[in-house]
Amino acid sequence: MLRLKNIRLILTITTFLFFTAGFAVFAGETIKDPQKIANKIEARYEKISDLSANFTQTLLIEGFQSPMQSSGKVFIKKPGRFYWEYSNPVKEHVYVDGESVVFYTPIHNQVMQTTLSHLAESR
Repeated sequence: MLRLKNIRLILTITTFLFFTAGFAVFAGETIKDPQKIANKIEARYEKISDLSANFTQTLLIEGFQSPMQSSGKVFIKKPGRFYWEYSNPVKEHVYVDGESVVFYTPIHNQVMQTTLSHLAESR
């Protein structure tokens, strides 16, 4: 179960990064140099103190026939605080505060705690 949560966390963070990449195009310019894109994203990110968005993600798990769809809301508060509220297919909550990560699954009345560095090291 923790492995699936690790995958979800990584995918959600990746989704956030792709979401912020869109800011580079907002200025009406198309940028082809990856370093310029990264610089634009970083400059925009530095001006943001918090962010919230609805999300939908598709998780492809090796060995499963059909992809798993999830959706909910993500909240980001600088520095280093994230909260994902999954509403579909089941309610789940993921809290990140600095290095601390907490997963809460209401349907199982279960809380799991770990650290970001531990998640990055796990397979």
